[in-house]
Amino acid sequence: MIYQVVWQRLLTVHYGVGPASVALIVSVFMLGLGIGSIVGGRWAEQGVDVASRYAAIEIIIGALGLASGPVIGIIGRSTAGSGPFVMFLILFVILLPPTLLMGATLPLLTKAYGRAQGSFLGSVAMLYGINTLGAAAGCILASYVLISLWGNAAALYTAAVLNAVVAAVVFAARRPFQALSAAPADQPAPWFGDRLYVVAFLSGFLGIGYEILWFRVVSVVVKDSPYAFSTMLAVYLLALGAGSLLVTALIRRRPAIDKAAWLAWVQLGIAAATVASLAALPLVNRIPIVSEVLDIGFGQQIHPPITMPRIRLEWIVAFDIVLWPMAVIGAGALLFGAGFPLLASLGLKNPNREGDAISRVYALTILGNVCGGLVTGFLLLPVWKTEGTWLAFVATGAIIAAIIGGKVAASTRRVAIMAAAAVIVIAGASILAAGPRVYPILHRVNVADPARVSYFEEGVEGVVLTSVKNGVVTNLINGTSHGGRPGYAFYYETIEALSRARDTRHLLIIGLGAGSVLEQALMLDTVEDVTLVEVNCTLITNLRKIDIYQPLLSDRRLTIVIDDGRRFLQRTDRRFDAVLIDPLRTRSAYSNNLYSEEFYRLASSRLAPGGVMMVWTDEFRIMPQTFAAVFPNVLLFDFFMVGSPDPMTVDAARRDAMLAPHPQAARDAIAHFDGALVGDQSLISAKRWPINTDYRPAAEYFLGHVYRGWTSQPWMMRSWAEQR
Repeated sequence: MIYQVVWQRLLTVHYGVGPASVALIVSVFMLGLGIGSIVGGRWAEQGVDVASRYAAIEIIIGALGLASGPVIGIIGRSTAGSGPFVMFLILFVILLPPTLLMGATLPLLTKAYGRAQGSFLGSVAMLYGINTLGAAAGCILASYVLISLWGNAAALYTAAVLNAVVAAVVFAARRPFQALSAAPADQPAPWFGDRLYVVAFLSGFLGIGYEILWFRVVSVVVKDSPYAFSTMLAVYLLALGAGSLLVTALIRRRPAIDKAAWLAWVQLGIAAATVASLAALPLVNRIPIVSEVLDIGFGQQIHPPITMPRIRLEWIVAFDIVLWPMAVIGAGALLFGAGFPLLASLGLKNPNREGDAISRVYALTILGNVCGGLVTGFLLLPVWKTEGTWLAFVATGAIIAAIIGGKVAASTRRVAIMAAAAVIVIAGASILAAGPRVYPILHRVNVADPARVSYFEEGVEGVVLTSVKNGVVTNLINGTSHGGRPGYAFYYETIEALSRARDTRHLLIIGLGAGSVLEQALMLDTVEDVTLVEVNCTLITNLRKIDIYQPLLSDRRLTIVIDDGRRFLQRTDRRFDAVLIDPLRTRSAYSNNLYSEEFYRLASSRLAPGGVMMVWTDEFRIMPQTFAAVFPNVLLFDFFMVGSPDPMTVDAARRDAMLAPHPQAARDAIAHFDGALVGDQSLISAKRWPINTDYRPAAEYFLGHVYRGWTSQPWMMRSWAEQR
């Protein structure tokens, strides 16, 4: 998991953070594990020294891990911005060798440990449980400690050292496994037939599908923190591991359990937990303390907070990044974890081929994971939305239970399973018929307010809620605030930047937000074309529903490109008179892709002579130092920076021309920001703060610089002026 976290970060630098790019990266990673599982199953049945081979695999993975950083950098720089097919091939070449070896480890371990323990089901449950708990620990260690304190390179080095330690331990303990005992005592279940592989595929499909649903819902509350995904994934993996270990405890008490019946009830339990959570949300929202906690958590934009709150229930935001995933994900993931070893044990057709049995089930489960992720993210959620997709998963879980239940020996159990499946599906359909209930509650927006008109859209990139009340626009993307109208601060930063550009004919804007930067840029008659790069197509779809945005988004000078901003710059040779970015907070996930030294150098290379770059910031030590490392001419304002390779002077006539279209009240509001200029290049150069790089995302993974005391007061650029 350390490798997965780091590789995904490094690969998105070159191939983007759009849904397609991230899906391809994750899919290729999972495919490698699945192929490796098949290979590992064959190795396990070759009669070799399993422990020695396992130790050798760990050494090779560590070596590949050490080399992965430079390899990704070299290949990425030469192929950045490639199309999906070429990108898939490149990712396959980069990720296949290490992930194949990773996938091969579970069959090898199962072969050795199962013979030593004498129980196939017990060994699978124990190994899968402990391995998954280790994966959860890897998520937390990678994000909260290694990347936060030392960066991506340190995380790779640490993972490689751990590979070496594991190899040494396994090699030292290889002798007990060289003389394997007889085959496990588990009775094979050939009567289940090939239905097993259908069940394995569907279980994997649901496992990743539910994970996507759970993550989408929880993200609305815990926002887009760089720690949110790793925390949610850690909770998911922790619950999976705990569920698998519960099966170990179960078979110790009842060795002769009916595995098929238990697996059927596990699937029904997952479906029932899903239905119960949908039904319970409106009820628990009526509990005053729960409602207040939701209000506080939703209003907090940084999770976990930089400083520990001390007022009433606000302390909860220090822990809600863990508590909400536990509440939403815990029960379902626990049951998924219990289901895998039961499913694998049903695949043991030949007691002498344990490695082959686990490899087939594991590979089919991973193939289901890949298909589930792609179909859920790109088809089901955009078409059926969250509630509809949830019901489809409930129905699929009931079908799986019915497939399994049809092979349960006892007729009373078969009838009970079928009846329970029908009841759960009917209950889920009844809840769906009541209408959407998840996001209106979680967004904490009073949709019943007659003065407020809300526009909601759910798509591949997530959920967008834009509301208009008395002319004031509030824009939320996956629960996080992204601009608003009237956007006087956004008008001001655009005016300050464009008034210092030598020319303003060709502009590039990265990130639409609520459209204020774009609106101000298009007010200038000298602008011939504006290229808007926005990664979130769902946002644009939602804003097009609102009357005030239709003229703006249909301006003949505007070209909208749906892509990652960095990826766009990597694949274009165009030069722009100004690059304006106000896309997201520096503490948002993947923000470093647009706030690193390497990105600023890329953007600088796309500026025309006399061109300027404007960057919004909410971090006041690392960010200015990084910006100034690239641009020799920098101006610091309260909440943004303007830089250029060339000296900058103010074009007063252009500044007046940009203010002129605004009514007097708006001009007065913009004028309140006069005096926001607090420093320049000389002020920054006198300081020695860390610099954001692709390998060291110091501002994004903010807990590291909080720990070291690098953090200035939030939302106050004046700290720079005070240090003069």
